Amino acid sequence: MLLTIVLWASLPAMTVLAGRLAGAVCAVVLVANAALMWRFRRRLT
Repeated sequence: MLLTIVLWASLPAMTVLAGRLAGAVCAVVLVANAALMWRFRRRLT
């Protein structure tokens, strides 16, 4: 959960400083993290 918050906060700065590729990689990691959290949450209930 903390990783998600940190990645969302750093996404604009990463995109500006490191370019669009780093922003795209960060976005892919965020989507994968959200999918994993969603599957884990569904398994618990």
